[in-house]
Order: sequence, then C-alpha cells, then structure tokens
Amino acid sequence: MIFFSDIKNGKLAPHISEQIKEHLLKLEGKFVAIEIWEYSPKRSNALNKLLHATFKMIAKYLREKLKQEGNPEYTKIDADTIKAWSKLKFLGKAKMNIMGKEIEWVRSTADLTNQEASDFFKQLQIYWGERGLYIPDPEEFKQNRGKYDKI
Repeated sequence: MIFFSDIKNGKLAPHISEQIKEHLLKLEGKFVAIEIWEYSPKRSNALNKLLHATFKMIAKYLREKLKQEGNPEYTKIDADTIKAWSKLKFLGKAKMNIMGKEIEWVRSTADLTNQEASDFFKQLQIYWGERGLYIPDPEEFKQNRGKYDKI
C-alpha cells in the first residue's frame, strides 16, 4: 500500500495518519516493512512520446548515414538500439549493494522525473545536433506531430 502526504512539522496529514492506522490494524500480528521516500512524479506521457519519437528520428538518421558509408551495420540500428545506447551514455548506471555485492544496471527512462527526462532530451538534442541532426524542441514536435509520427 502506498500513501501520499505532505509533511508538516515532522507529521503526516491527519487523514493519511488515520488511513495508515486503519491499514496497520488489518495487519495486526504480522511482520511488515515500511519504506519512506520523497515522492517525485514520473515523466509525463507527452514527454515519453517525445523521447520515443526522438529515438526513432536518431535511428533513421544513423541508418541513412551508415548506409551511405556502405557500412552493413546500418540494418541493426533501430529505436530500441538508440534508446539502450542513449540511456547508457547519458543516464549512466544505477547501483545497489545486495548481500555485499555491488549490482549495476542501466537506468530506466520509466523512473525519470519530468525534469530528468527533459534534461535527457536536451542532452540528445545537443549530442546529435553536434553530429548534424536537428532535433526539434518539444513545442515544435507538438505543432508538427503528424510529421514526426511518420518517422
């Protein structure tokens, strides 16, 4: 069960405290785990669509470039490949210590906040812009959505 509340003077909102108490009463005698973290909303659907359109755009650009160069690897380039590479390059790896061993994995875009997703998009714009690919700003994507949906 997840409860959301503002904290004022070190306390939860009264109605949330009551909801938690009611839930805990149902678990009387059980061993429970309680986790508390600062909530930050995940990226929006619009930002998710923007990122995926961008991955498609980059993949198309890179396929065409490699094909022109006669590189047979161009057939392996798709939006999923670009997304995986971009996450590794710009988001890096998340780490966790489990039973004394450090575990690493590539961060997921699903876990990004709107700000982190916007920063990620900006990094893609800059990186690929320096390599000759213009990636439009979010507003231009919105205004020309049909054009970018066909990529």
